[in-house]
Amino acid sequence: MSCGGGSASDGGLGANPSVFPAGLPEALPMECNTGSGSDIYVSNTGDDNTGDGSQGNPYATITHVLTNVAVDGDTVQLTAGTYDSGSGESFPLFMEGPGNEDNNIPLLTGISIVGDLTAANQGARFVINSGGSNTLRATQCALITGLTFENNNGNSIIVPPEYNVEINSNTFDTVASGVAINETSAEDSGVPPSVTYIINNVFIDNLTAVKAGSSIMARDNDFMSAAGVGVRVTFNKVLFDPGKYAMGLGKRFADLGGGSLGSWGGNSFCNGSSDFIALDATPSGQFHELIAKDNYWTGVSAVNEPSQSQFDYDTENANIQRVLTTTVTTDNSLGDGCS
Repeated sequence: MSCGGGSASDGGLGANPSVFPAGLPEALPMECNTGSGSDIYVSNTGDDNTGDGSQGNPYATITHVLTNVAVDGDTVQLTAGTYDSGSGESFPLFMEGPGNEDNNIPLLTGISIVGDLTAANQGARFVINSGGSNTLRATQCALITGLTFENNNGNSIIVPPEYNVEINSNTFDTVASGVAINETSAEDSGVPPSVTYIINNVFIDNLTAVKAGSSIMARDNDFMSAAGVGVRVTFNKVLFDPGKYAMGLGKRFADLGGGSLGSWGGNSFCNGSSDFIALDATPSGQFHELIAKDNYWTGVSAVNEPSQSQFDYDTENANIQRVLTTTVTTDNSLGDGCS
């Protein structure tokens, strides 16, 4: 996987991507083809008919690029502006390729959509506004970074359950769900369980910031919804067979810090309804993992505590007992708090 930094000044569709800053993607599996293709530029001042996707002659819409231009591993680099129906976009946008809403067999994989390359800005000047519709459906090995998502209803990013996706340094503002990760529909689909990596994002005034029906790893996010929920996980399917897959990922997990796959954390949960909700209807004797260490919690109502028989807790994690009881604590020091 090629994901190194470099200059974007060559202006053409090079064989090697040039727009990624060093370190991106930082979490996707090594077998992903993310960043292995060309850079394709899109601008509000571009033209879908006469553009060629170079920096000096960009296309006008993300829709056109995903439908007619992109191939596996390509990077769609946006210039600052607002991408909405008024600028020619058709929603939802399909990173998988056109017309793929009813199945999880992507026509395109490893696609990146990149806005602001300064992670600290979290996409402040790169806005995708879908109005009242779902905004974007990810593909396998997708990277979505440096964007602001705005809409009045619907989900900003939909992640099919079989896909590994990295969502890094974005802002989600006034949407029903910032990230919605679908559940698997079968006991064992024959596809290895996947993970959605949620890193350094800001969620503002979402009904639910992250709604997860498959495994997630999250660190350094700010969940700040005055009347909403931070993270809601639902595990209600029979588990995969862990013997079939690399790293034994047969069970699903929510790793918000301290997990065996990485000591992540540093999330700040500052939500008016609940910081965290966990729901489960998995058959007795089958276990999922839910861990959350070194985060900042300050919700006005308690998190919901699933029964011990449904979840396999890390009993040595001192903070997890605080997270999963009726007392919401504010002394997990590694999150940066609520402002």
